[in-house]
Amino acid sequence: MDQIESLIAQAQRDNSAYLDLSYMGLRYLSPYIGELEDLVDLDLRGNILDSLPNEISRLRRLTGLHLDGNNFGKLPTLLFNMAGLERLSLSNNRLTNLPKELGNLEELVSVDISSNSFGRLPAVLWGLKKLARLDASDNEIERIPGSIGALTNLAYLDLSRNRIGEMPARIGSLSRLRYLGLNGNSISELPGRLFALQNITHLNISENVLDEIQNRLADLSSLVHLDISGHHDANIPPEIFDLFESGIAVCDYLDTPEVPIFFLRWALQFREDALLDNDGRNCREIKALVQGTVDLLRFWAVDMNSGEKRWVLDHQEYGLTGPGNAGYVLAFRGGTLGQELFEFGDAEIDGLGSFPVYDDLDPVARILVDNEKCIFSYGCDLAQMWMIYHFDCIEVTRVDGRSLSDQNLKDIEQEISEDIYADFNEEDDELRLEFGAVADKMSLRIDFLRQY
Repeated sequence: MDQIESLIAQAQRDNSAYLDLSYMGLRYLSPYIGELEDLVDLDLRGNILDSLPNEISRLRRLTGLHLDGNNFGKLPTLLFNMAGLERLSLSNNRLTNLPKELGNLEELVSVDISSNSFGRLPAVLWGLKKLARLDASDNEIERIPGSIGALTNLAYLDLSRNRIGEMPARIGSLSRLRYLGLNGNSISELPGRLFALQNITHLNISENVLDEIQNRLADLSSLVHLDISGHHDANIPPEIFDLFESGIAVCDYLDTPEVPIFFLRWALQFREDALLDNDGRNCREIKALVQGTVDLLRFWAVDMNSGEKRWVLDHQEYGLTGPGNAGYVLAFRGGTLGQELFEFGDAEIDGLGSFPVYDDLDPVARILVDNEKCIFSYGCDLAQMWMIYHFDCIEVTRVDGRSLSDQNLKDIEQEISEDIYADFNEEDDELRLEFGAVADKMSLRIDFLRQY
C-alpha cells in the first residue's frame, strides 16, 4: 500500500489530472485519494475492489471513473454525489442493477455496464438525457423496452451477446445513432423504424436468427459497415449483395475459400458486360468468352452434378469450360484468395490443356484472350479486388504452357500498373507493385506491397 500512497503523493505534487492505478491488485483504495483535487480521470481497472472510500467524493473535478474488472456487486452510494462525472465504466463486475440515485449524475455521456449480470436495462438510464454512449453487451438482457427511445443523444449503442428476442420500434427515435451492435442475440426480424436511422454508419446484426436480411438495410444511406455473419440460411436480396460488392457489408460465409461469392458475382457481371458491349458482333470470340472468360479453377471442389446448390448463382452454373490453349491464368496468393482449398494432385482437369496443375496451386482466375496475339486483358478492377481480398501477389502464366515473351511481360506490367495506380498513387500511397519474371519467364510475379 505504501506504493499506492507514494503514487498518490506524487500525483498531488504534480497537480495531476490523471491517475492510473489499474491492475495493481488493490482490495481497497487509500483515503488519501481525496487529496487529489485536480484529478479529472481516475483509472482503477483490474483490481479487486468492492467499495470506495468516502473521501473519493471530494474529487469535484473528476469527469472519468473507470472501475472495470473489479468485484462490485452494487455501486457505492457516495458515487451519486459526484455530479461532474461524464464517463463511468463498470464492465466486468457482478452488477445486476443500477440504483435510481444514478440519475443524479446528469452529466454522464458514457456508461459501460458490459460483462455483468443484468437481466434488463436499468430504468434509471432513461433519465440520463446527455448519454451518448451505452455499452450493455455480454449480459443476460432479454427485452429492450420502448423507453430506450428517450435517449435521443445516443450515438453508440452496444447490446451484443445478450438474449434479446426483438427490438422496439422506438429504436427509430435514436436519430443521432452511428453505431448499433445487436450481434449474438435471438432477433428474428428488425423493426421497420430502424431503417429510418440515416446517421448510422456501423450496424452489426450477425449471429441472430433472421430468416431474411431485409432489403431496407440498403436504405441506410450513411452505412459504411454492415455485418450479417451467421445467417447461413437467410434469404439475401439483391440490394444487400450490392452492399457486399461495394465493401460495406460483410458475411462470414459469403466470402470464403469454399464460397467466394464476390468473385463469382464479378465473373458473372464480366460475362454479361462483354456480351452487352459487343452487341452480338464477333460471335466466335463472344462464344469463347461466355464459355470460359473466367474459370475459378480452385473454387470447384465438388461435383457439379452433386446437387450442391451453392455453385449456382443467378441461375448460371459455372464449370471448368473453355478452350485450353487461350489466354492466361492469374494465381492469387495470400489473403482470402490465397488460402489452401483442395488438393488436385496430378488430377487432369478438362479445359486446361497442357497447363500444369500443382499440389500447391492457389485460387486462380482464368482470363481468355485472342489465341494468336495472347494480349493480356481482363475485365475486373484489380485495385477494388485487392481492397476486398488483400492478396499478397499474383502470378500470371500463359495457359498454353509457353514462356512469356518480352511483349507479354510488357503488356502485363502496363495493364496491371495502369489499373492499380489509377486508385493508388505510385509514390505516396499505401500500395506499391513489384514485377519479376520467374523460372525462365514461365510466369510473371506481381507483388502487392503495403507501404504502411
